[in-house]
Amino acid sequence: MPAITMEEWPLMANFLKKGFFWVSGFILILFFFPNQGHAEFALDVETIEGIQDLDFGSVESYSPDGEPSSESVSRQILLMVRTDLQKPYRVTQILERKAVNENLNAIKPEAIQYTTVLRQGDGLLRAPSRRNLELGEQEIFLSNGTGDAAEILIQYDLSVPPAEQAGYYRTSIRYRLYTTT
Repeated sequence: MPAITMEEWPLMANFLKKGFFWVSGFILILFFFPNQGHAEFALDVETIEGIQDLDFGSVESYSPDGEPSSESVSRQILLMVRTDLQKPYRVTQILERKAVNENLNAIKPEAIQYTTVLRQGDGLLRAPSRRNLELGEQEIFLSNGTGDAAEILIQYDLSVPPAEQAGYYRTSIRYRLYTTT
């Protein structure tokens, strides 16, 4: 490695001073503004029974001897909110279409009801007792003021009235998570 000449020394010293200044500035920035990582704000949806859609399977409206009868089928969905934002949030469900059978016969809206149970966390359930599942968006949970993580179990009950259209009923519901502030 060649030696630095007397003419090059002031240039090299200036370069080293500037380099030291930039490196020390960068270290100070890292020290005072550490990487906070990524904020977490997510909603996981787990189908307890059935497949991804809200699948009620085959529902009958007549007994085996041909008499009109009512049958009820339940399905459960578990919603898990993961968050470290420390902000209040809401969870909604969106029903875009009525439940239909394989012949595309829609069931009456009041035939599907749901209830919610808070398994973990703190907040306000909007359906602690049975409510009709309606088309459109419905709020199902409002978190506490600090926006703690939560687990919400939703049970959907389909009741086919006697002598109504039997069949293999299904629909899909989307869930939405958003902050309230």
